[in-house]
Amino acid sequence: MSNFEDAMHQGFSRADMAQELMELEKRMHGLGCDRCLHREENSPVCNTIIHHPEKFFSCGFCCERKEETT
Repeated sequence: MSNFEDAMHQGFSRADMAQELMELEKRMHGLGCDRCLHREENSPVCNTIIHHPEKFFSCGFCCERKEETT
C-alpha cells in the first residue's frame, strides 16, 4: 500500500497531504537538495536532515552537481 493510501486511511485529506508536500519541497529547496549530487541516492542521512528542521538548519553534505557541456 502506498504512503498516500496509508495517510488517507489515517484520516489525512488530500489538502493536508498537498500542504505537507509543499512544505517538504520548500525545505528541500532551502537545503539545496535540488542541486545536490546525493539527490538520487535516497540516503537515510539526507532523509534525517530533511525531516528534522528543528535539529538541522543546513546540510553539511550538500555537493552541487557540475553542469555537463557537450
